[in-house]
Amino acid sequence: MTRSLIRHTPFHRPLIGAFEPLFGKAMLDDFFSPVLSRVAGHDGAESAAMTWWPAADLTQTDEVYTLAVDLPGLTKADIDLTVEDHTLTLSGERRASHEGATADRVERIYGRFARRFNLPGDTDVSAVSAEFEHGVLNITIPKAEEAKARKIDIA
Repeated sequence: MTRSLIRHTPFHRPLIGAFEPLFGKAMLDDFFSPVLSRVAGHDGAESAAMTWWPAADLTQTDEVYTLAVDLPGLTKADIDLTVEDHTLTLSGERRASHEGATADRVERIYGRFARRFNLPGDTDVSAVSAEFEHGVLNITIPKAEEAKARKIDIA
């Protein structure tokens, strides 16, 4: 018994087509595009217009903020990290690994990405550091000395 590959796009045209009589197609495409690009994993010509953004977790202690960003399949050379006016900008590009081959199914999103994070005013932007290991970029953002909690002696 042989199986054929079937393109699975649960939210693509059937969902939009169902509401098309009520709203204009362009309006629905604009509304659903961000959701579809994250959920349905489109391929073909539509993927060229899509962008992706890596997932990030922000945590803090009394001393530092830590931003952990998932960047699977990238290297340090694929990533740009800058800080300017309390805005941390992370950008880069994930390239398709299947170039030159026929892709039967593409669910991962490729291309350029950019994320901007507004840093709190209590950060020391001159001391930001980053480490990249196992596809995770860990960015350490120290808090300014004057913002750290300190014990006050009572006279």
